[in-house]
Amino acid sequence: MAVTEGGIIGKLNPSTATSASGMWSGNEVFLRNTVSGEWPSFNAPDSVSYNLLGGGGGSGNSGDYRGGAAGSALVQGTFTPTGGVTYTVTIGAGGAGSAAGGTSSIVGVVNAAGGGATPDDGSRPGGSNSSFSGGTGAAMSGGGGAGAGGNGPNASNFNGGAGGPGTALPLHPTGLTAGGGGSGSGYFGGNSGGSGGGGSNGNGGFALGAGAGHAVGTTNSGGSGRVIVRYVDSYPAAPATTGSPTITVSGGYRHYDFKATGSITF
Repeated sequence: MAVTEGGIIGKLNPSTATSASGMWSGNEVFLRNTVSGEWPSFNAPDSVSYNLLGGGGGSGNSGDYRGGAAGSALVQGTFTPTGGVTYTVTIGAGGAGSAAGGTSSIVGVVNAAGGGATPDDGSRPGGSNSSFSGGTGAAMSGGGGAGAGGNGPNASNFNGGAGGPGTALPLHPTGLTAGGGGSGSGYFGGNSGGSGGGGSNGNGGFALGAGAGHAVGTTNSGGSGRVIVRYVDSYPAAPATTGSPTITVSGGYRHYDFKATGSITF
């Protein structure tokens, strides 16, 4: 008896990306990654580090001798982003007049409060921030404003206290010290500001989260804040940013340095 080869019974249904069992179309994968958030994006970093400085405090009390305004305290940490999600980055404004500095943030992740303004207080202390205190005032002289790196120095001998020290931003690709406090005013004169902080009759430095210095008869403003995010460069570049951050790839990391409010999508 002859032996014949077996054949396919019925209609042959070729497999496609949309009809084969257990397969998804490229468009469906994209939508589930980036829109519905049902699946993780394989391109998003496992961990993103951040440095935030809020705005520096203002020095707007024009009467008598007063303390300097505070720089923002540094806030740092890490988070795990969701692929395809856009994270808004806000930069705190420097305090104008007698206002504290504005809050910087990665919305939904972390906030960094601004530095305190020059206190309207007869004891003439310097402004404080969330980590450090302003210096003590004295006769006809104000204490220095707190900085991101320490307390504001006390006033002495009718001279205003210097601004408190700033601190190095660990995520800055080339090194940056910021967040200094402003100088207090005194009968014999003011003093120097901390890193980026205003000296006597000086504003805080732009994008340095620094406090304003005080001088009788003037109104000075704190410096605006800053946000830096960083992740290892084995992950691809962020597919979208706004706010024109400075983007640097060095030392095995991608750095996004925001000096203006914007956003980043991972």
